[in-house]
Amino acid sequence: MHKLSILTAMLLAGTTMTHAATPSITVKPFGKLPDGQKADLYTLTNKSGAVATISNYGGIVTSLTMPDRN
Repeated sequence: MHKLSILTAMLLAGTTMTHAATPSITVKPFGKLPDGQKADLYTLTNKSGAVATISNYGGIVTSLTMPDRN
């Protein structure tokens, strides 16, 4: 299975906490590589408010935010 798919499934699975956030995946342009291939950032949000931003250029996690228990 693709690494991004596994991370997506884990992040969107949620936790026992409740939060007003709606699970989502958004994509925005991140730039272009020297060979002209485009790079994007995928932002994954789960229902508990955890947010991960991952590039499709090597699957690099550029940001990871987790809510505290409060």
